[in-house]
Amino acid sequence: MRLLFMKYINKKESVLWLSILILMAACSPKTIGNFSNKLLNNKELVRTSYLMEGLKYDVLGDKNSANSLLFNALKADPNCDACYYKLAEIYLQSGFLPQALHLSSCAVQLDSTNVWYRLQFCGISIIAKDFEGAAEQFEYLEPTMANDPQFLFLKYEVFINTGDMPAALEVLEKLNILAPNPRIYSFLGEMYINMEKDSLSLDAYRQSLAMDPDYPPALFGEMDYYRRKQDFDTFFDKLYHICRITNIPMEMKFDYLSAMIRMPRFPQIFQEKLDTTFTLLRPVPDSLVEPLYGEYLIQTNRSDSALTVFRNATLSFPENIQIWETLLAYVYYIQDWNSLEIYATEALQFSPTRVNFMTLKALALWQQKRVPQAIQLFEETLSFSKNDTAQTVQTYAMLGDLYQQEGNNKKAFSYYEKALAIDSSNVLVLNNYAYFLSLARQQLDKAYRMSKKAITAEPNNATYLDTFGWILYKMGKYFEAKAIFKHAMIYGGLEQALILDHYGDVLDALGEKETAVIYWEMSYRKEADPEVRKKYK
Repeated sequence: MRLLFMKYINKKESVLWLSILILMAACSPKTIGNFSNKLLNNKELVRTSYLMEGLKYDVLGDKNSANSLLFNALKADPNCDACYYKLAEIYLQSGFLPQALHLSSCAVQLDSTNVWYRLQFCGISIIAKDFEGAAEQFEYLEPTMANDPQFLFLKYEVFINTGDMPAALEVLEKLNILAPNPRIYSFLGEMYINMEKDSLSLDAYRQSLAMDPDYPPALFGEMDYYRRKQDFDTFFDKLYHICRITNIPMEMKFDYLSAMIRMPRFPQIFQEKLDTTFTLLRPVPDSLVEPLYGEYLIQTNRSDSALTVFRNATLSFPENIQIWETLLAYVYYIQDWNSLEIYATEALQFSPTRVNFMTLKALALWQQKRVPQAIQLFEETLSFSKNDTAQTVQTYAMLGDLYQQEGNNKKAFSYYEKALAIDSSNVLVLNNYAYFLSLARQQLDKAYRMSKKAITAEPNNATYLDTFGWILYKMGKYFEAKAIFKHAMIYGGLEQALILDHYGDVLDALGEKETAVIYWEMSYRKEADPEVRKKYK
């Protein structure tokens, strides 16, 4: 918004302001402060003194002092409309949007005839996505600002965000006549292409580039025009040109290219051209481009090369947490547990208390059957995840599983209880706790209730159905257990050795020995457990 303070000073004050300006030019800040103190008995002079000092410090970039002085002006005169106007500007610049909107509305209420106040309120309303509130200002602004580019652009923002495309286009075309510039031409190009006016779109982008050959929105718009037209030779020529322009922010190139490589089959069809694109982008490693390049290599079946790229990126940018997260996530995905432990250990050197790094290292230790070390590390993470409820529950759950694996049921069950105390509907914890209670033949009624709750939440989860069926089996309810296992077979149970084994046990308990043998044999073929083989040999 414009800071032309003479526009919001009423006529009675103009002479007084001129006097203050002359005094300010001759005084130091300390002298001005002393001058202000001498005016305490004159509300108007005190208000004006604080206001002028606030404006001065704002121009000097000292927003805190400006804010304090302007509020002092309001204490002296709560009806200082200019103070509200300026404070709204400061709060908006500082990111306090609701407060800025409120302050701006106060300025409008105090002087509803001031078009600059209304223009500011309109702009802040748009930022706050209150397009109806912004549109209400149009009737007041139109008589005096119908041809003002700033007002016209605000109208465009309202129309485009409320879906009134014809009105938005009309405003843009008027703007283009009054103040043609690359930005307006680019907006026109985007609007024309969305309205399927392709030739007008291309002409608008070219007009923009004629005014500024390196204007990024026009370059990207023109390039995307050729992609939409499936003229991919021209599209990639334009893309190569954009990659070579060093003053286009890498973020813009990254955003566009990341969208392209995530389009179905696009990386595979245009692999050769995309290889060239990344060659142009990667003369020097970039913290945005390297992870994206690795992702592209994965999509084009070059996983080993992707791992190298991710690893080299952590060496080039060792303090970039997101790059470490990318590497660790990929190594976890390929289940290279030894490398995961090594890389997670390195990552923790740069972020020693990052819970997801600690968790991934603990998981790597667990998968390498180093359970005591995994338990120790998981317990350490608890002190760093106190404010993250979901992470705390997850850690309690994993500690329960680990202690159960160690044969320490007491510890395992205590951690399950802690998890459920926070999240009583956590189906994974409910299922695991119930299953291990059944194995220990403890509190089967409690196990039944927890398992029942889990399958109610996920009635077609074969693992949860297996737990519930197994508990019924342990309780001697064989017919009910059989019905549950039959349901589990439909939803993946035939692919899990343990579920097949359990179903065989249930059938055997019902006297269906021959059918039980079939399921035990199926279980053994999937996972050669000698204990299962004994059941049918």
